[in-house]
Amino acid sequence: MWMDDSYWLNAARWVIRLHDSYRYVLSPGDFNGLTPHCLPLEFSHILPPVDMALVIPKDDVDRLSLEWLKKLRNFSVLYADEVFVVLASDKRANLPSASEDQLKHMGRLWERLEFALAPQPARRTGIDTMLSDGASDKPFGILICSSQTGNAGDRLISMAAVELLRERWPELSWIVTSSDVDRYLAQRASCMVLGPGGYPYDIGATAGTADLNNIAAYFKFGFLANEYNKPLIMLGAGDQGIVTKLGRRFVAAAMENAQLAIVRHKETASLLLNQLHFSGPLLAADDLSVALAPRIREAGEALRSTETKTVTLCGYFGTHPAVNSSIIECLTQARQHGHFTIRFVAQAKEDYDWLQNHGQALMELGDVSMVDVRETEPDVFIKAIAGSDVLMTTRFHGMMVGLMAGIETLVFGRHDDKRHRVLAGLSRGAASFIDVENVQAAEMTETINYVFASIGQEKQRPAAFNQQSIDKIRQMLKGMELPAPLPHCL
Repeated sequence: MWMDDSYWLNAARWVIRLHDSYRYVLSPGDFNGLTPHCLPLEFSHILPPVDMALVIPKDDVDRLSLEWLKKLRNFSVLYADEVFVVLASDKRANLPSASEDQLKHMGRLWERLEFALAPQPARRTGIDTMLSDGASDKPFGILICSSQTGNAGDRLISMAAVELLRERWPELSWIVTSSDVDRYLAQRASCMVLGPGGYPYDIGATAGTADLNNIAAYFKFGFLANEYNKPLIMLGAGDQGIVTKLGRRFVAAAMENAQLAIVRHKETASLLLNQLHFSGPLLAADDLSVALAPRIREAGEALRSTETKTVTLCGYFGTHPAVNSSIIECLTQARQHGHFTIRFVAQAKEDYDWLQNHGQALMELGDVSMVDVRETEPDVFIKAIAGSDVLMTTRFHGMMVGLMAGIETLVFGRHDDKRHRVLAGLSRGAASFIDVENVQAAEMTETINYVFASIGQEKQRPAAFNQQSIDKIRQMLKGMELPAPLPHCL
């Protein structure tokens, strides 16, 4: 926590102190919410450097827009220490100027500023070496996604995105990265792709609050693409709610010059069209994981045994005590009619923690194994789910793999959440759904028992998804031509 660090604590005090003197104070995302006018550094891309203050770690100066970087030496220095500098577009009488001793700490800032303007390598980019092809003799494109957040579902859709991009542009090497990308790498890329995931949101964790950090981290690449004249594509994003005027303004400006946008459902398409006024080619398609459906179904058919039956749980069940007790009770009863193994798949950290802290009753049933797929290759996640006979899950991509594998699937969720919306668009009976907020214990037990009744039955459901949506994605990508690839390589 930054509150335990004296440098960061002092910087936070400066953010609060400057609140009444300037229109906005730009600072690291950790300080989001300290004051109503405290914004992430990346918002320099839409705000002119007038009536502004900066509270910034020197190593983060490259997060500012090129316009701000070019004018930064004209800012007034109010304070500096070993880590932070406090700058202002113009000096106010009620604020101090940095002392001579403090100014001695400015050298690092000016050094990092020159790195950013050149640009030269200035920060370590979070490259996903598992999904990046690493070819050093080819030009490259950058896929920015959340594959390294410790959620196997994010890595699954990132792999699907990479395969679609490689299929369309085999002449490029594809570098899969987190949102922490060095300007040096961005300038040398032939293309930038905002990859799949639910990052378009600015809703805070507490009701009525906003958190602009997520859109700042991802959509800054729209501005970087514009600064370095790179083609920009959105591929597979899913809106979770951009509710603030400033957030919408930021995302709209970031997407203004995007060549095309392929999004994860009609709600996201509506956001881009009606609220962000996106005018480029736009397609609302299935989740990108559907591109892997043939592979997933084949894996399931090869792995499922006619002798040993497996019930798989995937997700975090800890917030629903009634769900936990019903699952254990029904598993115990089902075991009386025939033996089966139980597999727990930890797709994300919350799942793993739940099993460690609350999974004792499950483990006591015996013949229970745990597969931790948080940091594995996506195929490990696919096999852990697709090789099951019955799946119970609270996870969206756990559900998607189960549906594509054609196995009996029971989904725990809430009415009109993304799981429920996908199931509502499929044929009746594609999967069973329990609304955990509006279900009686008897109804839940009945549904679970109904699903368990399929254990031992030699049947496979028809494919839940066809490839029409993915074929439309391929056609849209095919219609886009990139400029001649840059001769730069890593």
